Amino acid sequence: MAMLWLILVTIACLVPVGIVRDVEPDFKISDKIAHGFFYFVNTILCFLYFYKPDLKSILLKVSLFSFFYGIIIEVLQLVLPFGRSAEFTDVLANAAGILLAVLLIKFGFLKRVKN
Repeated sequence: MAMLWLILVTIACLVPVGIVRDVEPDFKISDKIAHGFFYFVNTILCFLYFYKPDLKSILLKVSLFSFFYGIIIEVLQLVLPFGRSAEFTDVLANAAGILLAVLLIKFGFLKRVKN
């Protein structure tokens, strides 16, 4: 699931603007909420994929991977000729989604596993 999600996010973030406009739903969603959601789910799925009770600092590694992956996507949007735009606020929205996932994992999942 983690790899499939990552592929879908990559495609969604890098397809040409014309394709995005053709498949946009009738209801509007803030693209910052979408960014936060993408990276929230990505962080949780990657964590669950790599998690083992004896594996130290996997949450930090997964979070850093998600964060730098988001930066790479923004740089690709800037340099590829698909009409996409890189925005610093997208990186902040990604980071917010990652942070929410970390908090949920740390104070929800990991707390339950330890008890």
